[in-house]
Amino acid sequence: GEVPVQIVMGTENPNAMPVVDRIALDKAIAQLPPGYRTVFTLHDIEGHEHEEIARMLGCSVGTSKSQLHKARMRLRSLLSGGGTAANPS
Repeated sequence: GEVPVQIVMGTENPNAMPVVDRIALDKAIAQLPPGYRTVFTLHDIEGHEHEEIARMLGCSVGTSKSQLHKARMRLRSLLSGGGTAANPS
């Protein structure tokens, strides 16, 4: 059958979405604690599922999900100027 179109809040008009500078994003990722950075890279950049990440890192699926959530929150804070690795907000 047909797959319904799902629009995530804030993405109705992609042209109105903030553009994140690639250099700023790379710097922010580099400031993440190692565990956050590893899970973020494996999941959001390389496309692995949490089950795969858990097996690769020898942790639980819940830990993988938690680390990813914390990584995204920290990146959001870093990219909005809300904190640094030395002074997390």
